[in-house]
Amino acid sequence: MENLYLSVVSKNIGMDIHVRAPIEFEKILDYTFTNSIQMTRQRISIQQLLDQQSEDSSGEDKNQLIRHLNTYSNQIKTVITNLKNTKLISQPRFSWSINNETIETPCWLFEAIMPWVVNYKLNLDIGKNMVKNEEYVDANKYFKEALRCANECYFLNESWKWKMPHMNHKFVSSQWHLAQIHKVNSLMQLSTLARGQQQDTSDKTLYVLSQRALHYSALSYMEWKDPHTEMLLKMSDAFRYMYSANILWNNGQYGSSIYRLQRWLKGQKIETDIFDNFKEEFEKIPFLLRERKHVNDSAYFEPIEPTTELPNLQSVIHTKNIKHPDTPILNEDLPQEDAQ
Repeated sequence: MENLYLSVVSKNIGMDIHVRAPIEFEKILDYTFTNSIQMTRQRISIQQLLDQQSEDSSGEDKNQLIRHLNTYSNQIKTVITNLKNTKLISQPRFSWSINNETIETPCWLFEAIMPWVVNYKLNLDIGKNMVKNEEYVDANKYFKEALRCANECYFLNESWKWKMPHMNHKFVSSQWHLAQIHKVNSLMQLSTLARGQQQDTSDKTLYVLSQRALHYSALSYMEWKDPHTEMLLKMSDAFRYMYSANILWNNGQYGSSIYRLQRWLKGQKIETDIFDNFKEEFEKIPFLLRERKHVNDSAYFEPIEPTTELPNLQSVIHTKNIKHPDTPILNEDLPQEDAQ
């Protein structure tokens, strides 16, 4: 498609998003677009609902906004598909604000991506709130929908070319959207891990989930450096070492288990963000370490020394399902592959 450049007013932009000016599509698109008036109304509804959103907004308000966003996204996608063969009555100027900074542009792609970005944020936020309430199964349903939105943004952005992509806003950066795809996948793995902890799932299964979460958070951080993603990466890696230590202990490698706990986890301050139950798990590590040292000193007398190292981050980035070192693969209830 034609090379385009998007003019952006502000560089440092967050995620407080609003529609700033209405668009009358019936005055822009010719008579062949029969949904022009409906599009105008949908966009006004989105504008009003976004302006009404707050931290106290009900779930129904959020779901109503999501429904309008889905409808409008499909309508604008139809327009863009036929845009190159259409003569416009007039050229619109789309106006949005993000963190009180205004973006005005004639770019149709930006108008197509923004509803998906809002939709992504809404589903992600709802999913995170459900994680806080330990509703992990429902949280993953919203994370999966957020993943769909992030994929839509990515493929939309990849269908266009930009003259100066390095000067564009992050919402029209393929790297940013790809980072979100990996980030949501990491959250889905961590949410499944939290559910597994509730159900006393085996350490081997939880080790696999922690490694998958590490795989995705590392991929996300490679695409877009972000403090929250870095936190997910460190948390996933900490769980990987914790469950590895448990596996070693259960295999009778008592000294190696103690070494792994005290070498990689002792004294670490690990942020857990929305996962309150994870904080409790990490707070148990000093007590677990003391108990294992006492048992080893009383019964097993194994030297506290290293064993085969876990796969390094580079290996995990390229392969998300690496079995634990020196551990045979068993036909356990490993979780199903995540949605891509």
